[in-house]
Amino acid sequence: MMANLRDSFNTVYFDSCNGFRINLPEDFGSGFIRGISFHNGFDLIEYSCSFKASVKNNFSVNKIHTLKFIYFSKGSVKHRFEEKDRMHLID
Repeated sequence: MMANLRDSFNTVYFDSCNGFRINLPEDFGSGFIRGISFHNGFDLIEYSCSFKASVKNNFSVNKIHTLKFIYFSKGSVKHRFEEKDRMHLID
């Protein structure tokens, strides 16, 4: 996923001890996205950033579909299940 984010933001990511970090380019906003992959298949991704415009993240269900916990300290996000029209607001 970090490689996809890196490509989408046209930037680089830093890799250290199974941990990854992308510094958000100023064109897109400010802050960073970081993650770590554990050997048991558990991955943790933290978005600590503010975007200048709407951002769309697509997770494909025909590949590995993971359990996701979503928490916001500020702001909100809208979520839609694949191939469904109804939007859900997450505060």
